[in-house]
Amino acid sequence: MNQRHRSVVGMVFAVLALALAAPASPEPGHAGGRDELRDIRTQAEAMLADANLDAWNSWTRGDEANAADLYHRYPGLFSRASIDRVRGALSRAANPRERKAVLYLRRYVEGEYVRQKTADLRDSIANLEIAATVAVDTVRVPFFQSGALIANSEGHARRMRVFLAQDSVMIQADSLRRQVLKITAREAAALGYPTRLDFYRATSGGGYEELEQEVRGFLKDTETLYDSALTAECGARLGIRREELRRPDVVRLNRLVEFDAYFPQQQLLPLARKSLADLGIDLDRQRNILVDAETRELKNPRAACFRVRVPNDIRVSVKPQGGLADYENLFHELGDAEGAACTRQDRLEFRCLGDGAVPGCMAFLNEYLLEDPAWVGERLGMSAPTARLYLARAGFVRLMLIRRFAGKFLYQLALHRGGEEPGPAYLREMGSALRYPMDDHDALHALADDGSLEEADYLQAWFLSAMLQAKLRARFGADYFMKPAAGAYLKELWAPGAELDAPGLARKLGETRPTRTALVAELRRLVRLDELGRGPEGTR
Repeated sequence: MNQRHRSVVGMVFAVLALALAAPASPEPGHAGGRDELRDIRTQAEAMLADANLDAWNSWTRGDEANAADLYHRYPGLFSRASIDRVRGALSRAANPRERKAVLYLRRYVEGEYVRQKTADLRDSIANLEIAATVAVDTVRVPFFQSGALIANSEGHARRMRVFLAQDSVMIQADSLRRQVLKITAREAAALGYPTRLDFYRATSGGGYEELEQEVRGFLKDTETLYDSALTAECGARLGIRREELRRPDVVRLNRLVEFDAYFPQQQLLPLARKSLADLGIDLDRQRNILVDAETRELKNPRAACFRVRVPNDIRVSVKPQGGLADYENLFHELGDAEGAACTRQDRLEFRCLGDGAVPGCMAFLNEYLLEDPAWVGERLGMSAPTARLYLARAGFVRLMLIRRFAGKFLYQLALHRGGEEPGPAYLREMGSALRYPMDDHDALHALADDGSLEEADYLQAWFLSAMLQAKLRARFGADYFMKPAAGAYLKELWAPGAELDAPGLARKLGETRPTRTALVAELRRLVRLDELGRGPEGTR
């Protein structure tokens, strides 16, 4: 899902981290389309519940990943026979709502049919990264902790040593990931999809071409602001020229350690509860949300939300370390959790399937309270100069992160269209988006993500969250986050679950689709160039 969130989990823990409540009774008038798929839905419910519990145990306790075994427990669920049955039901769907639900089910079954073919390989990658260590100076450290080590290393040389130490693991994983791509292309073709891009378009929300135009527009609209801010921050925070900036420096640049004192560990959960309470949401009385904030040794340090049974069993894992990152992670995952916990749906598909853009929107909306000038003024106790600097820097970090995901999205489009090697495509698109030097060491990270174009969901979620925030401010005032009426409005948006998709939410906000306009305007307000380059208390 995003170096700060997960998340491959994030907005979602891929499709395997979704789950559902007990099956609803059949809907009147849907005897054909719904009843003929009852056994598929029943198996899917059991499989998804198992998947979530396995994922929860792996995330919170360090249990070994074993997705392959999960598929073996349900050998007939993701088969060509199941796909043919769902496709047939889709062709016979009687009305738009039924068609939308069965379309979500078809995406799920087809997507998992192909994913199961690579489950052993993906387990091997996950377990390699869990077990691997890398040599840093005179010690060996767990590979999965190397990112945090980079973020917490103050010197450029030290960060580079840790980054280069990752190469041995990345090379091993790269060969496995190339096999995943090859098998995915082969299986997608067998299902009738000429390219991986055609397959991903069919098994997601699609709309990649429209989104590509919007993303390229976002990169163009923010380029001048980004260039100026990046140059200023390299000198002020890292003490290097922009031409010297490398990937591990960016990790450090995104870690706003100078403000950590305003985000004490002991206030993390109380402030999160208070922020929800201001909206009329009592987290302690929501028995369907479990927050695990213990600091067990093998627990994954990144926060994550697990929709075990929507809406009855939603779990959030967070491992507090102290500092801003803890707050960002927990607020993000609680936004996702609230959306799931407040879902009121009769259809399995609308509780649990669909795309991740709308859940991601709600997660970002809650996270970016931490960058709302009115909220910061009410909650953090910063001096005015410190607050201005904090908001400018936090806005810049968000801008860089979104540009990173924009580059990843454009790279994934190029990769899955076919005919181009991952490394060169990655360096071209990521270099254009992030605008600092990259080389072959960066190219080793080209296949590090799932590769299923989930960046599309993230980008739409960022667009939608800015659109929704603007709507809330216009309707309830700049301090909407203290209005129970705003919380009630959000609950109305959460209730339909995935039946309210990204275009549907955009229409409720006055647009025909997710657009960049509100996000660009918000970032321009936050990233004040006259503030960047200052010290923590506003000194030059």
